[in-house]
Amino acid sequence: MTTQTSRSGAAVRLAWRVDGYGSLASWLSLSVSISALLSLDRPDEYIAALAQLMEEWEFHYANGAVQLMKRIGSKMQGDDDNSTEVKPRLQKRYKFLQPHCEGAALDPGQVVVVLCEILSSAYQRMDSTEEGDLSRAETVLRVDEVLQESFFGVLSRGLNGLAEQRVQQELMSCNNLLQAWERK
Repeated sequence: MTTQTSRSGAAVRLAWRVDGYGSLASWLSLSVSISALLSLDRPDEYIAALAQLMEEWEFHYANGAVQLMKRIGSKMQGDDDNSTEVKPRLQKRYKFLQPHCEGAALDPGQVVVVLCEILSSAYQRMDSTEEGDLSRAETVLRVDEVLQESFFGVLSRGLNGLAEQRVQQELMSCNNLLQAWERK
């Protein structure tokens, strides 16, 4: 993510790099894909679709080694149709993921704000589901874990890095002023 801030006519470039799950394209893809799921009526259908989307999203934006491991794991899992547990599966075609066109110019601020707004609606939707279903609760926790690792954590580290850079710049500025004052 790159942002420009200007102070006293001088532009200061602050940047953090995100890739894989943390790329802006992946976040935009997640935003568009989750927004399509919000129209699902039944809570159990919504939770299952969200879990499937997160599996597809993780796979699509993972490196080759992780993709291979996920494929092997998916083939090794047996089908247990009697289970009420939500089990997302990798399939030949994505069921819910709407990948974004790579290489398009994206505004980091807009992508982050849009994803935060969509996630707010998604979390409200997850919170409004019925209580008492352990399987559903585990699925919601898994979705939350993926989002923490791949969006909230990345964003937090990036913003912390930007803040640290800004503090260092200000300290250098203060240091220069103190040195100039001591010379007088």
